[in-house]
Parts: sequence; C-alpha cells; structure tokens
Amino acid sequence: MLTREDVASYNSGAETLTNCIPHLQGGVSRRPGTKFLADLGQETRVIGFYFVDDQEYLFCLQNTQIQVRSPTDGSLITTITGCPWTTAQLFDIRYAQAGDTTIFVHPDFKMQNIKRTGATTFTRADFAFEEDSATTDKLFQPYFKFADDSITLTPSGTSGTITLTLSAGYWADAHVGVNVRYKGKQIKITAKTSDTVVDATVIESLPSTSADVEWDEAVFSDVNGYARSVTFHSARMCFGGTKSLPQHIMMSKTNAPFNFDDGTAEADEAIFGQLGTDKVSEIRHLVSTTHLLINTNNSEFFQPESDNNPITPASFLPRRQSEYGSNRVRPLNLDNAAIFVQDSGLTVREIEFNDLLQTFESNSINDFADDVLSQFDDSAVFVGDATRIEQFGVYTDHSTGNASLYHSNRHQKIFGWVPWTTEGYFWSVDQVDDRVFFVVKRTINSVTKWFLEELSDSFTTDCSVSTTTTAASTTFTVTVVDPGGGNKFFIDGVQQATINLTEGNTYIFNYPSAHPFRLSATADGTHGGGSEFTTGVTHNSSTQLTFVVPTDAPPLFYYCANHSGMGGTANTPAASTTFSGATHLPSTEVRAINTAKTMEFGTFTLNGSGQFTLDTDLATVLNVGLFFAPTIVPVRIVGTAGGGSFSAKRKRLVRSILVLKDTFDITIDGKTLQLRQVDDDPSLAPSALNGTFDVYHLGWDRFGQKTITQTSALPMTLLALSREVAV
Repeated sequence: MLTREDVASYNSGAETLTNCIPHLQGGVSRRPGTKFLADLGQETRVIGFYFVDDQEYLFCLQNTQIQVRSPTDGSLITTITGCPWTTAQLFDIRYAQAGDTTIFVHPDFKMQNIKRTGATTFTRADFAFEEDSATTDKLFQPYFKFADDSITLTPSGTSGTITLTLSAGYWADAHVGVNVRYKGKQIKITAKTSDTVVDATVIESLPSTSADVEWDEAVFSDVNGYARSVTFHSARMCFGGTKSLPQHIMMSKTNAPFNFDDGTAEADEAIFGQLGTDKVSEIRHLVSTTHLLINTNNSEFFQPESDNNPITPASFLPRRQSEYGSNRVRPLNLDNAAIFVQDSGLTVREIEFNDLLQTFESNSINDFADDVLSQFDDSAVFVGDATRIEQFGVYTDHSTGNASLYHSNRHQKIFGWVPWTTEGYFWSVDQVDDRVFFVVKRTINSVTKWFLEELSDSFTTDCSVSTTTTAASTTFTVTVVDPGGGNKFFIDGVQQATINLTEGNTYIFNYPSAHPFRLSATADGTHGGGSEFTTGVTHNSSTQLTFVVPTDAPPLFYYCANHSGMGGTANTPAASTTFSGATHLPSTEVRAINTAKTMEFGTFTLNGSGQFTLDTDLATVLNVGLFFAPTIVPVRIVGTAGGGSFSAKRKRLVRSILVLKDTFDITIDGKTLQLRQVDDDPSLAPSALNGTFDVYHLGWDRFGQKTITQTSALPMTLLALSREVAV
C-alpha cells in the first residue's frame, strides 16, 4: 500500500505504528505497560472467568490442570487437577461459560464441566448428560448410526443382561461403557467379546429380539470422538462437530443445557442436524450473535432466526454465506461484527449482517496491514476501561512473540492494526471485566519463565512492579585483642577495620563492657582532644550502641572511652537508597520510573535478589520493568504541484508540526524535545509537553518521513502530525 495514494484512507494512516494505542478521535499514545502478577512455572493459556462483580477469576490452563488465580494480584486460589488435556492441546480447546459453569471441549477428550461451587472452590467433572429420573443410566444424549446402514443388530433378550450381535464386524474395545439404542430403546455395553459380539445391560425393555438395521449409538465416545466447539445460544447449549461427525451440530432442549433428547421434534426439544454442503465442512467455531454463526475449515454459515421465528428442530437449516474458512483462533464479537482469522492464517475477516440482503458478508480487515499477520494463536476482546472508550481485539502470535491490536469503529469508518513487542513472547491473552491479561514467555537470567501479566496504565514498562526502599540495619561485633603492643578493637574479626556508615542507615555495635565503644569527629576521640559524637547515637546498655547516621554527618572515628589507641576510621558516605521487590527479574536490566510517571531515574541491572541502588533520596517507591519503545513512521508525502505529481520526486521536509498532550519524552528524527529549562530544579519533575511544537529538518529525499520514538519509558500522546514540504 506504500504507493496507493489513491486510496481514501492513505493520508489518515501511518506506514508504521508499533507499541502504540490508537484513539478514536485520532492520534496515538504510548501503549500501557504490563504489571507482573505471578510466575506460572510452565506453558499456560489464560482464560477469564466472570461470575459477578468482585468474584472474577483467571483460569490458567496447563498440562493436566487449571490454576485458578485472582485477577487482582495473581495469587493462586486453587488448582483443579485431573484435566484430560496436554500442553500441546491447550490452544485447540474451545470453551463457553454460563453462570457458574464453564464447558471445555476438544475432539480428543470428553467434554469437561468446570463449576464454581464457592468463592474459592471449583470442581471438575466429565460432562454428564441429563439422566432420566425414573430410569437409571437412561441418558438424554444425541445418537447416530456410525456403522454401515446394512449392518443389523440382534439382541439375545429384551431385558436384563444380554448379548448384542452384529451381522458384520464393528465393535471396538472403546465401546465398553457406551449406550446404544435398538429401535429407540437404550442399552449399555458392559464388555466386548469380539468385533461382532458384546455383553450389555438393558436400560429400557426392548420391543423384540429380531435382527434389525434400526439401531444407533451415542454420538460422543472414545470411539467416535467428542465435540470440537461449544457455545450457549438462544437458551440452548450447542456442540459442533466431532471427528466422526465433523459437520453436525447438537443443540440441547431450550432451558435444559444438559438434555439433548430430540423427543418428537417439538419446538423446544433438542436439535440434531448437519450442514447441507457439497463438501465436508469441519465445524471449528460456534459464535453466538444475533444469529448463530458456524465457522468451519472452508466456509461460514449462519442459522436464521428472529423473535417470531426461533431456532427449532423444524426450522434448523444453516445457510452458507462465504467460503473462506477459519483457523483455530477463537472468533471475537467486536463492534457489532464477528472477527475471525481465515484458515490460511494470513487474513482476518469480519462477518457482518447485511439487513438489506438478509445475509452475512465476510470482508477482509487487514488489507492495509498484511505485514502484521503471520499466524495468530490466541485472541481476546478489550472493550475499554475507565480511561478510554475505544474497543480493541488483541491477538498473540507464538512465532513472532508479538501481540497485535485491532482497533475498530465502524460508525466512524476507523480501523487499523498495531503490533506490540516485548522482551519475550506474548503467548496467551484474555480479559475479565474489561481488564486484559497476558501469559508472557520470557528469558530471565538465562532461564525460561512463563509470567502472568496484566495490561496496566499504572506502568510504562513491561513485567513491572513497584519497588520500595527499606532502611538498612547492620550489626557489628566488636571484640578486643592484644596483637602485640596493646589492646585493639577488632570489627567483625578485622583489626581496627575501616567501616562505612551510610547516611540514613542504622548500625548496632556489640562490645565488651570494659571497653566502651564511642564515636567522635576527632581521631582517638577524647584521647585526641576531641569529644564524643552523640547525634543519632543511643546507648542501649553497657555493651551495645545503636547509631542512626544523620544526614551530612562528618567523617567519624571510633575509639574506646577508657583506653587510647584502640580505634579506627568510620566513613560516612552520602545516602544510597536500595530498592527491593523485583525478585522475578534477577540480574536483568530495567528502567526505573517514579509512580507519577513523570521522571525516569535511569537504567539499572538488578542484582540476584532483584534489587538496585540509587544515589538519591528523592523517592521511596519506584516502578521498574522492561523497556519498550513506540515507533511511529508517517506515510510518505504525496501530492501534486504545478500541474503534476511530486510523489516520487526529491523534496525537502521543512518542518514537522506535532500536537502533543501530556508527553514527557518524545524524539523525532533523532531529536529529543526538551522539557527542561537551564534554571529548572533537576530534583523536581518537569512539566509535560502540551500544545503545538515545530521541529525543523534539513536535507532532501523522496519520502519526507521522520521516525518518532522514545528513549525513556514515559507517557507520550501524539494528537496530530502535520508536515511542511518544499518541492
């Protein structure tokens, strides 16, 4: 699109936007940073679970388990074990939530029912179809004859324990425990004798014992697979596709999500149908909007419905709308459309209902940003928060590690894509109550980590935490030894050691009572003509002294009040504040920013305990995290002058005119806009840049593009950019 100046949206876009967040009114800001919540310990997919306000959770899916965590601080609430999935299956799992229940599905294992039973308790169970209250083991589940139509079934009796004999081999070991129906009556297989004979228990009395082709078996089983997709729609639970029935849809009875009894096909009874197409279409997603959308590997369908014409067994007839196909990434409901990733993985489309034509249209939404897409793996909707009104779709890409933000407002005809980068890989994403959470794969101190992080306007760096200062306290053991020539003080075993007593810190000296330990501004104290230094000194006992070093303390000496020549030097360096709290980032380079996000204090490499030292007492709390830089490259300057186009001609960009809001750092063409004057107090935060600023340029080129970025992790909002050019 670099030369498509004829396209209307060309001049309202940018050639490159990275690590920015666009605004509906125009302009962009530095994206929020992320807040570190927890070390998850292994590869994880995050899924938000909302029950009611103040009872929200994060399901962190891992190999064979779910960590249930608090979205407030990432703390572990409980762990649900015994889950049937593996790490390799995490991003092929589909799910749907209703009330306190979440259903997880995958074609290779039984549907899972995760139920919240209390504020901090959850249960996991294999999905159980409703059972007839009067008949044990009679299950209201869908049935289908998978065997060849010509194969007959012969029961050896009509009740009790019987054998079921087929006219041709079909039974498998996995049929044990599966319900089958003979002429509509249910039987449970209990053992396999051969591929033609099984033992069974009659659940409902059988009408005869004759060989008959009228028999079928449960749709969901280890033999034929389980649901690939799930949703709740029009008061029904809906399952889509199995390995053996890839294009079939099973819908429960109305207001009875665990009852799939098709009965006599009354309007409220269960629905069992398939997509009527000329080729097999594997159902990958069911999307509940104003209609039921059905996304398959090669086509898009919808089931028509209205208030006067609800979905019933008689009206069920999905209509194909387009033939693009969907990949495994969950479609998003965003801006009154369903957004899905095409099967190729290289195109994202929105499927939108056309009221005039009464059909759905699937239009590409990444024509201007095909370079943003490679292969998405997870998705979430971000519908705004207390500080912004925009709506976004967020995608993660395992191959690049990027997150991609899709911004859309159809009414204003505004849309666009912005990639986000980080030191690592954005791996998984979801939201709960309009808060966005990522699982991020990072390498920290040469170790692979899986971190849970929240997108947060409180931070301007990634993997961030607030670090705090703690007053250092050190205890010295003072002993007395005569090494020859008289007694001497030994500090922690070192004769007359030179010690450093840093301003603001606390020091405790334990000494023998016969040799009182004292401080003085004069060498050898009172024996050298000086006096005892008492500021900040507390004599706790005859064997212990505590010294809180005051600001601007003079160089000191320690001595024995009773004997001369025993002491040594005590330096009093200015305060250097140690900040602690970033234990998840040992030996890692970070940026330190004040909590007001108005000053960056520098770049520091944390020690092995996640600490760093700053030679200032200007702050007691600093936010630290991994740096990222936004990048803005405007489109190439195009136009006409003197009766012809100057788009491809050399031109001089005279100046860039930036309209800024609440900006504390911005660089254009390598030039950083200055926030401070020469007489400003550097210990105080500068005032933000607000208003219009001109930046002048030199030189000629064809495109007139100057890159805008940042060198500090501070807020930046560019409301508008204009350029003056000479040709």
